[in-house]
Formats: sequence, structure tokens, C-alpha cells
Amino acid sequence: MVRNLLATLVLATTYGIVACSSPSEAQSEVQSETAEQPSSEVDPAAALFPESLLKEFLTWNPVTEGDRAFPSEGHQGQTVRVYFNQLARPAYETQDIESISFAPGSLIAKAVVEDSSTPATRARRVYFMRKMNPGYDPANNDWAYAFADRNGDKYTYNSRQGKVGLCITCHVAESKFDFVRTVEVFRKDRETSPVANLLQ
Repeated sequence: MVRNLLATLVLATTYGIVACSSPSEAQSEVQSETAEQPSSEVDPAAALFPESLLKEFLTWNPVTEGDRAFPSEGHQGQTVRVYFNQLARPAYETQDIESISFAPGSLIAKAVVEDSSTPATRARRVYFMRKMNPGYDPANNDWAYAFADRNGDKYTYNSRQGKVGLCITCHVAESKFDFVRTVEVFRKDRETSPVANLLQ
């Protein structure tokens, strides 16, 4: 009788310990699994200038008729080809020269090439501008900047931090064109192109 009671107590105590310890062990396992999972946070710089832009810019609108290369005053006279996305088109094409303003999401790419015969696909470097939402950098018209260099057959970003002092210092001189130097290039090119002359 006594032996049966002792056996019952031992069994009850054993199962009680197991029952009490199981939730803690399960919680530890969950915490361990959570800790091992990689972070899913997105790099803010990569969100501003994703890898896809390094090819996508080639499909945008050229600033010059026929994608003609031209010397860039802001880049020591280097030969460039410049492109803009659809959101930037209204600002380039507006007739109201006194109030040019690019919409948030506007993107501009400036490809530095060896000479006028070099296509943008073989550019040495590509500079990007992205118009951000109001409040990003109000003092500098809310533009973000980046640039990428070609390594073999692919481009790699060297900087995409957004607020680049050297870029800002140069573009602030074009405040009347919302910091975009090539607006004037676009307008003059259309004025002197054969098509424009025919329409006059």
C-alpha cells in the first residue's frame, strides 16, 4: 500500500515537472529560431536608388534629339548622354520657364561616355538625380543624388547616400530650373533641331 502511494507520488511529481517546464522550453526554441532569422530591413539608400535603375535608365527619354552626346559644363566638359523618366517629362517640356518644378519621383541619369560615338551602355560613370517628396531636403529642392561606375559589363554604385554636398553645390546654381542643368540643354536642342525648324 505504502509502496503504491510512493509510486503514484513519484509519477505525479515527474509529470508535473515536465508539464511546467515544457512552455519555457518551447518559448526558448521560438526565441532561438527568431534570433537566427536574417533581418528583412531594406537599406534606405538602396530604396532610393535600386539596382534596377542601372539598366532601366537606358529606356528613358533622351534630353537631346537622337540621343546626341554633348559636353557637360557641370562635369568638367566631359561628354555625356542624359535621360529622364516619364515623371520628369512635364518639367522639361513646360512652356512656363518661370516656374519649372519637377514632380516627386522624377529621375534623371547622366551617362559619362568616352566620346560622341560611345553609347550609354558603355558609359564610364552614370550620375542619378531623384526628386523626393517635400521635406526631404527643402533647402536644396528635395533632390537626392547617386553615381555608379562601370566594372566590366555591369555598373556598381559608389555612392547613393542621397545628400551629396558636391552635387548640391553644383546644382544649386540652376535653381531657376529646379536644380536641373539639362532643362536649358533640352530647350535649346529643340529650338535648333531640324524638326523644330520645320514646325516654325
